[in-house]
Amino acid sequence: MKISRLDLRKLRVPLGREIGDNNCRYDTFDVCTLAVQTDEGALGWGFGEKVYEGQFAKPVSWKLDMPGAAAMREVLVEKVEPVIVGGEVEQLLNEMPALPDVPDYIYNSLRMALWDLAGQAAGKPVYQLLGGTPEQNEIFTYSSPCGFPQPIEWLAPYFQQHVAEGFRAIKVKVGHDDIEWDINRLRTIREAVGPDIQISVDGNTAWDGPGALRWMERTEKEGIGLHYVEDPIWPDDLDGYRLLAKESPLPIVGHDYIPVAEDMRPLLDTGA
Repeated sequence: MKISRLDLRKLRVPLGREIGDNNCRYDTFDVCTLAVQTDEGALGWGFGEKVYEGQFAKPVSWKLDMPGAAAMREVLVEKVEPVIVGGEVEQLLNEMPALPDVPDYIYNSLRMALWDLAGQAAGKPVYQLLGGTPEQNEIFTYSSPCGFPQPIEWLAPYFQQHVAEGFRAIKVKVGHDDIEWDINRLRTIREAVGPDIQISVDGNTAWDGPGALRWMERTEKEGIGLHYVEDPIWPDDLDGYRLLAKESPLPIVGHDYIPVAEDMRPLLDTGA
């Protein structure tokens, strides 16, 4: 299958409630919607999103103004179509051009649409193209509503419902200025979901290294039973990460504040 045509739209999607963490809150996404058509008439769809407006205390890679559809189509015509149109779907997936001047929401939309087309051509869902089988069609996952802005009276029933639906793990946004606020939420959620559910937390860079250790030591004393801590400190705090690697009582997960793989190198090279 060869790519014959690209078409782009922009949607502004209300989320229905405010979501966020200790650094941000927002209630709307901008969505780039890309349709990729082949010379055989197949149509693949892809999507890429960015947060629209909202409140942000710190810069993050996924908060980026998305221009209007007309401006994005200019990028499509000038930067994407000359490279993509006429290309074979399978070859593009195996050797995807870098497209360095193309925003990630357009690039990601294109990748998704190509996988959609590949799945259609093979008559299989994409997870099977990636090595899954009809018998192995589940993965372990967790539930997280990004519910830092919501009161505990909303959050605890949310997790209870998801546990009742089959989730065996949840993740809670933490990192309030008042540790008692975090402790109360975690204690209430643990009581709501029971002792057998994995509870992990996301600090969204709320602390420095010593502060993260103090926070974890306090929650350990409370007996809440946490599984891991995600993104406790800022990614360029190498001294802090070396401290956590040496002394943290809990596993540390991250770092999704780093959008480029090579930028992980300092953390790896310094043992952080």
